[in-house]
Amino acid sequence: MSATMINEDFRTKAKAFLQTNGMPTSRDEEWRFTNLRKYLTDATAPSATTVELPAYYHNCEGNKIVLVNGVFDAERSQFDNTIEVSKTHPLLGSGIQEENYFTALNAANYTDALCISVKGENQPIHIFHLITKAEFVFPRILLFAKRSSSVVVNEFYTTASTANVSAVIEVFLEENANVNWHAIQHDNGALNVVNHVEAQVARDARFQYVSLSQNSRFIRNTIQARLNGENAYASLNGFYQTDGESLVDNHVLIDHKVPNCESHQLFKGLLDGEGTGVFNGKIMVHQDAQKTNAYQSSKAVLLSETATIHTKPQLEIFADDVKCSHGAAIGQMNKNEIFYFMARGIDEKKAAAILNYAYVVELYERVSDEKLKAYLIDKLKKESDIDF
Repeated sequence: MSATMINEDFRTKAKAFLQTNGMPTSRDEEWRFTNLRKYLTDATAPSATTVELPAYYHNCEGNKIVLVNGVFDAERSQFDNTIEVSKTHPLLGSGIQEENYFTALNAANYTDALCISVKGENQPIHIFHLITKAEFVFPRILLFAKRSSSVVVNEFYTTASTANVSAVIEVFLEENANVNWHAIQHDNGALNVVNHVEAQVARDARFQYVSLSQNSRFIRNTIQARLNGENAYASLNGFYQTDGESLVDNHVLIDHKVPNCESHQLFKGLLDGEGTGVFNGKIMVHQDAQKTNAYQSSKAVLLSETATIHTKPQLEIFADDVKCSHGAAIGQMNKNEIFYFMARGIDEKKAAAILNYAYVVELYERVSDEKLKAYLIDKLKKESDIDF
């Protein structure tokens, strides 16, 4: 069967799914803390006709791929012949294990997929999303990491006005492959994103995902990693910051299907104003997945009396020889630490900025692209007015 026929088959199934399933509401368990109709704006809202590429596009090195409203822009994309880029792939659509409204909406409506295949060692791949319209756009990305390959992917969103995005990313790692994916969701106050990431991880392969979600209106990240081969590894991490009435909702799953695998989850939030954060993290350990080692941590700091956090760590373990732990911590700024700084001549505002920086930078340090890490940490220092 050809790749085109497979793609049309999953499109057909998605359309059938949408005929019997509507947009989720707060009555649905997976969306109980998120009122979608509050954030997903009317398609008649004003939109920008052009959006400038971010400054990092001009400073980064490696492969650059630009998507305008989810569609590949050949003129502004630059990549070498070490990676293969196409509009389709035989595995497209097969990575989604459990269909939901937004994965189906994407499958039924995306224009062209961005399918990337890599082998061996590779230069970083930078994906830049430019959103110029308020109507929903549907980026569809597939990354196929061949056996023993290694690649870093850095993903950026930019919009100048109200924008709605339903994105689906499928990542397939063959044996001994290594993929580090960094999702930079920064400084888009009118951006509404529903982002679904699904990674299939084979034997001895390593998948790391880091999302940095700040100063956007609404972000829902569903990040799922399936450990399908022994000695597979997954690390899913995120930092989220909310203010005003913004909301960041992280739903995370690591699915241990076979023995001798390891996984880590670390998510941190800073919530101010009337902002809301949601963390729902699950570790699933199947009966055959003996010798599993899995760790999960969720932490949140409330900077105002009106900020809200909903956190739900989960373990579902059906094996008896495992090491699994999870924890959740919610608190406020430590007044004793603020006093310590003030006693040494540092004002309260600067003391709070330093403490927030120290809290956040742990996630920034997990970015494996050294140039991107330096850029992000420098940006964080400037925004915090820290000069060390």
